[in-house]
Amino acid sequence: MSFYLLTSADLTSSREICFTNRQEVNHPTLMRLCLDFNLRVLQLQPKVNSCSQMDAPSAALQFVVLGSEDSHPYIALTPTCTSLDELEEHVTRHQIDILHDYLFSADSVAAAE
Repeated sequence: MSFYLLTSADLTSSREICFTNRQEVNHPTLMRLCLDFNLRVLQLQPKVNSCSQMDAPSAALQFVVLGSEDSHPYIALTPTCTSLDELEEHVTRHQIDILHDYLFSADSVAAAE
């Protein structure tokens, strides 16, 4: 797996998707990563440069998993996904790689910048 660099110049805004308790079973793997490993799921709003981009699929909301708040704020552990269901599926398939990168590689990537 690899890290994905997010740039603030490409984003209009973002908000954290909170999993408040273990009763939220719609996205169990995302919930587990957030509650057990202090990871964050962000909903990103990319910048739109023209009217034609507003209707483009890439201008839609995107979701990504980031490290904890003390890690580098612009390094994502997953590629952007167009829905929480797609992100859940990706995280379920690559959970071991994501956790390995988060636990053993995040400090070296942040230090390399």
